Amino acid sequence: MQMLPLLLFQFGYKVIWLIAIALPQWDAFKSTELAQAMLIGVIVDVIAIPWLYVFRNYALQRGERWTRKA
Repeated sequence: MQMLPLLLFQFGYKVIWLIAIALPQWDAFKSTELAQAMLIGVIVDVIAIPWLYVFRNYALQRGERWTRKA
């Protein structure tokens, strides 16, 4: 669970790279091995990340205040 933020960061940049870089090239049939490797990486990340835990602890849990209480 300590590596979860790193896995989420990795998942995020792979998805952004696939959408911004690889997707426009796929239409022109210029798919590279790197794009295929990133797609496989996204699929592995989707399987490896415990999404229920992420949702419960990052989406539903209230955040702590940044300021001191008066």
